[in-house]
Amino acid sequence: MLTPFQNLSYTHSPWIALLEKDVEFNHEIIDLKNKPREFVAKYKQASGGYGSGLVPLLEDGDNLVIESDVVTKYVAQNIDGKGGQGNNLYPNSEEDYA
Repeated sequence: MLTPFQNLSYTHSPWIALLEKDVEFNHEIIDLKNKPREFVAKYKQASGGYGSGLVPLLEDGDNLVIESDVVTKYVAQNIDGKGGQGNNLYPNSEEDYA
């Protein structure tokens, strides 16, 4: 499950990564002025007890991942697309970075 906020562009990066890898996921919009208790509790668990529940938050099995750039990297490196495959979101080798 991916929990972003619809009007914050930086929350779109993880969403785009999931779409690019053709991953099936639940997309849940959070009202930042009225955050559900369950969301705040998950955020505090993921952050080590800090913060009051920012977005996005990715729930992958028992893993909770926060912060847009960290969620995007997590998706790129740890989540396969349909059929166990997915687009490579990062170059395969150091030479490919150039």
